Amino acid sequence: MLFSTFGKIPNINNMNVKTWLVLFLLNTIISFSQKFNSHEIALTPTVFPTSTFDKEDYKARLYKKFANESKSEILDRYIAEEAIATEYFFASSEIYDNWPVGTGYVKQVFKQAIPKEFNTDEIKIYVIRDPSPNAYCMEDGNIKVTVGFLSFIKSEAELASVLSHEFGHYYSNHIYNEYKKRNKVAHVYTRGSIIASVAYAKNLSNFQQDQERQADTFSNNFFTRNGYSPQAIAESFLNFKQITSKYKKLRTYRTPLAYFSTHPSDDERIRKAQEAFKNKDISGKKYLVDSLSFLALKKRAIDETIYLLFEKLEYDECLEMAYLQHLYHPKDEFYLFYITECLRRQMKLKPGFDKAFFITGNYVNLTRAPKDIEKEPVFLKGKYSKKLNAFNYTQSVFANLKGEVYNLSDADIAGMQAKDLVTNDTLEFLFNEDAFEYFSKKIPEESCIFNLHNLFLDKPVLADCEKNIGNSELENDYNRIIADYKMLEQNVSDYKKAPVILFSLLTYTHYASGNKSITAPIYDEVLRQELIEQYWKIALEYPNDVIDLANKFNFREKQKIRNTTQFIETLGLAGFFGKSEVDCDFLSIFPEISHEINKFNYRKLIFLQIIATNVTNPEGTRKSKGLFGNMMNAGTEGWGATIYTVDLLNKKIESSEVGLDLMDIMSSITAKREEKIRGIIDACLKAASK
Repeated sequence: MLFSTFGKIPNINNMNVKTWLVLFLLNTIISFSQKFNSHEIALTPTVFPTSTFDKEDYKARLYKKFANESKSEILDRYIAEEAIATEYFFASSEIYDNWPVGTGYVKQVFKQAIPKEFNTDEIKIYVIRDPSPNAYCMEDGNIKVTVGFLSFIKSEAELASVLSHEFGHYYSNHIYNEYKKRNKVAHVYTRGSIIASVAYAKNLSNFQQDQERQADTFSNNFFTRNGYSPQAIAESFLNFKQITSKYKKLRTYRTPLAYFSTHPSDDERIRKAQEAFKNKDISGKKYLVDSLSFLALKKRAIDETIYLLFEKLEYDECLEMAYLQHLYHPKDEFYLFYITECLRRQMKLKPGFDKAFFITGNYVNLTRAPKDIEKEPVFLKGKYSKKLNAFNYTQSVFANLKGEVYNLSDADIAGMQAKDLVTNDTLEFLFNEDAFEYFSKKIPEESCIFNLHNLFLDKPVLADCEKNIGNSELENDYNRIIADYKMLEQNVSDYKKAPVILFSLLTYTHYASGNKSITAPIYDEVLRQELIEQYWKIALEYPNDVIDLANKFNFREKQKIRNTTQFIETLGLAGFFGKSEVDCDFLSIFPEISHEINKFNYRKLIFLQIIATNVTNPEGTRKSKGLFGNMMNAGTEGWGATIYTVDLLNKKIESSEVGLDLMDIMSSITAKREEKIRGIIDACLKAASK
């Protein structure tokens, strides 16, 4: 894995004329795409994927790959976990099967990035539905590239550098080597002190950083041969450095208590990339496949990422990304729709959001210096915003177009078409409530796509929109939401069912460290899969009460239900449940599942999070009280659950916890699990019947 945070890429000097042409076109080409339906989005298919993945064949191929490794329990477990994860991947909605042009282009770049002696048709590239920018190399050599990453890069050479880096991990067996290291050092440090636990994290971190250095070297060596400009490697690391700085300023950013980077510092990687090519010819090209294909890929990836961020309820990032595109294309309905809907939903969801700075309110400690401001505005149009002053301006999105939030150049800003939002003689708004009013006034009166916006603001809704010729598949999806929501409003008092949705299963391990008790997450696909299978074995005894997603819904409907679990997680992270019950008009914030609620007459939705923990240290004794306070012996499992009950009729959400003080010894764990799961489901059904 190359990186885990992202942002806007800085401007690069010394680009050739063709590169500048591509970037210019990137900022101008979709100015002509004004209507919502001019943006093509590859929606999750309705039909469940037919995977040809053969788990046993996959495991056999991995054993063949690791034929020189000593046979061990660690190797067996690793291959079992990889097989489970890969099987799940091919049965999920992650893969863009309906975007062959994008996948094909990335594959062509991969072939250019990797020298011919390593290039085989057996290696596949998967573009996946994930808005976070990342790339991963799988154990069989296949590579996953997120659509968020494709929206993030600025040249084909940058894409090539990442693909070669990821292939370097595969070539050097880094994935399995890290797994072995993780297990080895965990065993060594399990019985130590807190200092030993920190040493474990540091030891593993150093190992991971060394692997990243090896993959960087692998990529550097390839770039002396494949024809791409090696400058792209250093440019990528410059980007990552600015990204890291930016995202540490997010209000939602959380630094782990014992934080050690899994990658070398950006400064080190920049320096080593520069040194690698210091005395070599670096006259390579930014594009070897096709610059216009790259342009089309990036344009599409931006739109796909905005859509996915919205679907996954990551409204802050969706708003930030859509607003940047609006600055270039102010008459484009696509970006205006997501700006207004993100603002509307956040204003209902987050107390105080309306009074926060537009976009920049999501950050802390922005360092925009007054000396960088050429001219302070003299007038503020927003009627709700506070009095304009130097502080307000320096904290606004207007002042931060060239600052940490967007990192744009003067040339970037000069190319923007929304001139009223990039000139600083006057300001249109400072805070979200003014921004919402400003963008709402821009909504075309005769545009059907904004029916969703108008419906929840008690404004007139245009009729017969679903009959419009030329509607995109996404538009038809949104039009159906209107009809489904109206039907639900009329009939919700007659609804009877309250299904249980399992949205999270967390596994933890407990061990003693000196006189202290430590509980840490278990990254164990085998155990997790076993628990899920146990859950569904019991759950299917309640066919009308527990959602069997695969049998009740088509594939897209299933994904929408899954996205509602993100809603619950978002509420929890935001501190929404400071008390056991809160007022919440769930469907006005997430109306996308109105159809599914109508389909089965749901009056409530029960979201379930199961937590299981066990004691692994034979000498450890847990003395703490609480949910798992009675756990003392090795092999003991403690279980608990958090239940979130969404009452659609009364527009409330209630949270409750269930602790099961059931004790196991090693010989009876499996039998007791059934009892625990049954007890948890019974607790859910009790909540549903209230």
